[in-house]
Amino acid sequence: MRPDYQEGAPVVTVIVDPYRRTVVDVFDPLTMSAGEKAISWQRALHYGIGLGGTYKFLVFLSGVIIPIFAVTGFLMWWIKRRNRRAGERARQAILQGAGQAAE
Repeated sequence: MRPDYQEGAPVVTVIVDPYRRTVVDVFDPLTMSAGEKAISWQRALHYGIGLGGTYKFLVFLSGVIIPIFAVTGFLMWWIKRRNRRAGERARQAILQGAGQAAE
């Protein structure tokens, strides 16, 4: 491990051909271009490497909250629709009662 290694930083990756027993490629963050470094950091963020449980919980929460919004939105619409229909029925009953009283 390098002395300047930071937890969560991209690691050195060595690809080895198992049949020829030769090194095919080495991905070293110190020799990467800026674009390759950005992609390797994105991969580390995607897998949650080095960021701990808090980051993983926040990612979980952001994934769960979308279906919760869908369910609560449907429930709000359904309750509003039910109340609107009940109000229309009550209004019709009042109008019919007022029409019978006038006769």
